[in-house]
Amino acid sequence: MTADEWDRSNRLDDLLGQAGGSARKLLLFNAACARRVAAVMPDDSARGLIDLTERRADGLVGDAEWGETLAAVLDQYLGNESAKDGAAGATFGVLMELYRPEPEASLKVAGSVVEARAYLAYVGGYPTAVGPDEWVRRAAFAESQALCGLCRCLFGNPFRPVTGQAAWRTSTVGALAQGIYADRAFDRLPILADALQDAGCDNLDVLAHCRADGPHTRGCWVVDMVLGLS
Repeated sequence: MTADEWDRSNRLDDLLGQAGGSARKLLLFNAACARRVAAVMPDDSARGLIDLTERRADGLVGDAEWGETLAAVLDQYLGNESAKDGAAGATFGVLMELYRPEPEASLKVAGSVVEARAYLAYVGGYPTAVGPDEWVRRAAFAESQALCGLCRCLFGNPFRPVTGQAAWRTSTVGALAQGIYADRAFDRLPILADALQDAGCDNLDVLAHCRADGPHTRGCWVVDMVLGLS
């Protein structure tokens, strides 16, 4: 794979294979995928695992709390076949792999998200001129593209690595990055780009990523670079 192929690829397995992500990044990717179908998860306890996974990625959840909460949420679904029906059932696959910081698990999370979004497209109705099969195929492809975008947001382009310069990390840049991370305030990324540029950053990949429409997620490679996270 080349740098340009990374930017264009719609194959998540290829992207994750090249990303070489840390456990933190993979957990954040799992959480970002899960957020896209959080609305159709079975209940609030299931949705709560997304926040828990992000907190675990940042080292804010100890082993005891992590294990006990996972067991309490997941055990109630393991023997419940009715919980595996429909879109909510597809999210069962998300929940069962969400906590594993491994590329193989992330691919399973993503696959379950695509399945849920495709199911929602089917039951939501489709244009007569298109037909159900093509409508579902388009929905699945669009979701796969979005998840590849999340992967690129998290990992940057490994074929064009960027090393943040100390001069870029002004107090303004740092405060903006911290606020974006804490609040998931990705609408502030263009403001961060302006602040980085004012600090002397002329890297086109950095500035273009901040000014792009996204998708963006917690763990964004530019924000992480500023905050010194990996």
